Amino acid sequence: MTLASRAAKMVRGMHASISTFRGDPDDLLARYDAMAADIPEANLSLHMCLRAEDGIVVVDTCPSRAVA
Repeated sequence: MTLASRAAKMVRGMHASISTFRGDPDDLLARYDAMAADIPEANLSLHMCLRAEDGIVVVDTCPSRAVA
């Protein structure tokens, strides 16, 4: 998608939740992967799992705060 084609579409707001999970990053990433495997791709707009020294950080987005 180009910037010009994006400008032609209606841009909607997005709510993001950021969660931090402390513990062994390898164990937490394995658990996250198992959980994420059960989420249909059609339900995801943007979902990130970031490795940290002391655990993981998950960024999950929803169309609105009410959906979160």
